[in-house]
Amino acid sequence: MIAPLLLLAASSLSLRTVTGTTERLYPTNDRKATVVFVVLAECPIARKFSPEIARIARDYGRRGVRFVMAFADGTPASIKAQMKSFELPFPAAKADAGLIKLLKAATVPTAAIVAPSGKLPYVGRIDDRFPTLGVQRKPRRADLRIALDQFLAGKPVSPARTEVIGCGLPTP
Repeated sequence: MIAPLLLLAASSLSLRTVTGTTERLYPTNDRKATVVFVVLAECPIARKFSPEIARIARDYGRRGVRFVMAFADGTPASIKAQMKSFELPFPAAKADAGLIKLLKAATVPTAAIVAPSGKLPYVGRIDDRFPTLGVQRKPRRADLRIALDQFLAGKPVSPARTEVIGCGLPTP
């Protein structure tokens, strides 16, 4: 069984964005949570989630949630182009091996809710539109939205971890 709240190991965690700014994931006091999306630029499944990622960012950004896209591949120029192409209006960074290890991400797209304290109340899929590789359907469960609603309401997030169906991350 996975603990309902995982704690990031470092005392703080920041990502250097492709525009040169630093995004602090925690500790933070100015937002209710940060959602990190770990993706591969060349993953067709991750690309298919881009419109839903934009909608989630719009809907929950209004509620005090910050968003960061962490690319496990790509150059700063290609990452900027992809963010612009999919109209994703939030910071993007290169995901380093440390972040991927902390999140225990093996497949993309992986979404993680980072609490201001550094706890990880949720790590997993965005929704269940891909029940298995190669099969896409209309989503039946909006896992990330459900987790965000539970977290923002001060309730335990259940489940705290879901299986991600997508492209495998290369092992370092």
